[in-house]
Amino acid sequence: MLTRPQRKHGPKAEMNVVPYIDVMLVLLVIFIITAPLLTSSLKLELPRSEAAASSDAPSFVALALDSEEKVQALHAKALALGAQDEGTPGPRGGGSYAAYFRDLDGNKLNAFCVKAA
Repeated sequence: MLTRPQRKHGPKAEMNVVPYIDVMLVLLVIFIITAPLLTSSLKLELPRSEAAASSDAPSFVALALDSEEKVQALHAKALALGAQDEGTPGPRGGGSYAAYFRDLDGNKLNAFCVKAA
């Protein structure tokens, strides 16, 4: 009767680390090549403007929402917080639904949604 020889030791867990070393060497070469590029800079001189800053001028902001109810809710909340009404919520041209208001800083905001055709 033939019997299988018994192992004297348990299974060996070996791991081939050569691919990991290869990857690390490639990354090291990439770092060596790109590191000097990160420390160099480009001198850029922009012309000076004589005009006054326009940051004090009110701006216009449009907010796209996904339903008429959200447009109405945003308009109502803005008015409750002190905004001025610049156009009540309602249908506008092109299948859109919009509301306009002006915030406390004078910026005009438009909340709108576009109805699916």
